[in-house]
Amino acid sequence: MKNLYRIIIVIFLLLLISNCYSQRMKKNYKKEVYAGLERTKNINPEIVTEKDIEHLPPIVQKYLIYSGVIGKKKVVNFRVTLEGKIRTKPEFPWMKLKSVQYNFYDKPTRLFF
Repeated sequence: MKNLYRIIIVIFLLLLISNCYSQRMKKNYKKEVYAGLERTKNINPEIVTEKDIEHLPPIVQKYLIYSGVIGKKKVVNFRVTLEGKIRTKPEFPWMKLKSVQYNFYDKPTRLFF
């Protein structure tokens, strides 16, 4: 019976340590996101011109012109939220996945949680 209690205590401690590590990672992620948002909030983005895209392949230039990018402000940062399913092996069951990604262009940064 003592061994069972020891196993339960070890499992509990491992879960506690794992949770603390996860919370620290999330806290660091949020800190970096807030710093990036603060850093970029007062940037006055340049306007996209045809000169900005002339180095791109013609088909890409055509698409960007067609989609109305010319004359718009350049992107300074953006956020993407992804939802889906993932599994570690083909025979394992699917698990839900939700992630949030922030990208900043003043100092090329991608933050992913």
